[in-house]
Amino acid sequence: MWINAFQVKEVLKIGLTYAYKVIRELNEELKEKGYFVNPTCQVPIAYFCERYKLDVNEVKEAVKDIKRREKDRCKYVD
Repeated sequence: MWINAFQVKEVLKIGLTYAYKVIRELNEELKEKGYFVNPTCQVPIAYFCERYKLDVNEVKEAVKDIKRREKDRCKYVD
């Protein structure tokens, strides 16, 4: 499962610009270690949690909630 900049912003309670910087830095670390880097500005949730010392299950639930809220918000847009 992957986490994007908007979700990083919500989880860490930071600005979107800084969230993109976080994603870029994590992707650079992954690239240096020889891992696949997602070109759509996302990182694996497990790696994100490892680096920021967060509980993986809590972050997965938060991401699901963020997606659900976004989906609900989009239902009412014509």
